[in-house]
Amino acid sequence: MTSTSNWLLKTTFVLAAIATFLAVSFGETLATLVTVHQSTEDFYSTGGTSVSGCIGQGCPSSSFTFGDTSGTILWEVNEKVFKEQPLPSGPFTATQFDYNVTNDNLSAGISSFHVADSGFLGNGTLAGPPQSPPANWTFSQDSTAWHWVTNTASASIAQGFSQGSFDVRLQGDVTVGFNLTRVDTGAGHTVQSSPNWMVSAPVGVPEPASLLLLGSGLAGLGLWHRRHACSRRRHA
Repeated sequence: MTSTSNWLLKTTFVLAAIATFLAVSFGETLATLVTVHQSTEDFYSTGGTSVSGCIGQGCPSSSFTFGDTSGTILWEVNEKVFKEQPLPSGPFTATQFDYNVTNDNLSAGISSFHVADSGFLGNGTLAGPPQSPPANWTFSQDSTAWHWVTNTASASIAQGFSQGSFDVRLQGDVTVGFNLTRVDTGAGHTVQSSPNWMVSAPVGVPEPASLLLLGSGLAGLGLWHRRHACSRRRHA
């Protein structure tokens, strides 16, 4: 194969990789959201969790339990997990978690909601224009959990009421599974928790396919440039 043919082949490979990366990046604004998990978790006074209506990733069956569920339901979470797919049949480039919290029998009201994130960091937005946490709630994160907290009594989730918009978006195709969660109650944020209170959360390693693709393209470009320079020196 001639040096010209080699140059054309390598250039085509690199340009194709870069073009695909750009198509994925710009396509994110037109991405399709695919539901990959949905379920309802009821959290009991005896420290257990009852999961029902579980469909998709992380679900061993449609209904199952963690711990003792013989007591009274204190609170519950309805959740969905979506993955963003910019191109038809292409890789997932983002994962977002959407939680709706209901206070069944906590008289003091729910003033915070915490989900163990296995060290993952989210930016608290949904696909498209950023959406804020619920009114008068703040979102924060650290190396172990996502936190939504309110110090405004009127914004607490009163007994018999629900609150949505507890949302987190992560870059990459993140594996979904069940992880620890808890709520706090009252102005003093009295902790309500159990080792068997579980909610779906990320449990795997994110794989931002578009970044991997760009990296491979740039690596190929560097390799081609180095070999082409060596070839020119040999023929000089």
